[in-house]
Amino acid sequence: MKFDMGRAWNDAVALLRANGQVVTVVAGAFFFLPNVILMMLISNSAASAEAAAASAANADAALEAAGTLYSEFWWQLLLVTAVTAIGMLGLLALLTDRGRPTVGEALRSGITYLLPYLGSQILISLLVVTMIVLPIALATLASAAAGAIVGIAAAVAAICVYIKFSLTVPVIVMDKVANPFRALGRSWALTKGHSVRLFAFYLLLFVALLVIAVVISLIVSLLGALAGPTSAVFISSLINSVINAIAIAIYLAVLAAIHRQLSNGTVQTVG
Repeated sequence: MKFDMGRAWNDAVALLRANGQVVTVVAGAFFFLPNVILMMLISNSAASAEAAAASAANADAALEAAGTLYSEFWWQLLLVTAVTAIGMLGLLALLTDRGRPTVGEALRSGITYLLPYLGSQILISLLVVTMIVLPIALATLASAAAGAIVGIAAAVAAICVYIKFSLTVPVIVMDKVANPFRALGRSWALTKGHSVRLFAFYLLLFVALLVIAVVISLIVSLLGALAGPTSAVFISSLINSVINAIAIAIYLAVLAAIHRQLSNGTVQTVG
């Protein structure tokens, strides 16, 4: 069976339409609100960091400016990340659990699956960093050209890894897999033989969302220029948070649809 992109998209849209009210409530509380508050908090510091990075003579200075920003707001970033993750896991349970859980029950599931989710993301990040940083560092010791070639190859390999593990989140929630290693293995098995078509689907989805975000950002920038600096920050934070919430909801529905298709609608429960 080949992965059907059209079917996956139609199933994702159907999921969102059938659960529109719940999606709006959860996305507003866990994706939109935390993000807009965070953006308002760091807006001044972020603008200073961007100015410093733009005027920096080298990459080290730009990294230092970014590091300063994160060191100042690290705990707020972690809190928003945790809240968003709980919302993602809970919303996925609401979209896919045939037991029709309440919002409270689904969010409790999100809390239950938070540690397995974080563990799986850490494992993926460590694997990708190892695949990129170490080969590039070793190749650069030989020559700059070798470093560039290995860097391209490592980037392609990292993309492959992300595609193979892209179903980890729905595996954790829909298959009720609490072990990060088993969740990664199940995602790898489900995506086997479908990587190219999945890459094309993810790329098309990313480009579509990017174009929409760019168009909206241009409109927001124009409105901000007319409204003044203070209002511009608020409008930008508001619109960007709306885009972020919509993108996450679509992303989760797409992952759920892909999981159902590649697993033939069956759920494998793993202890």
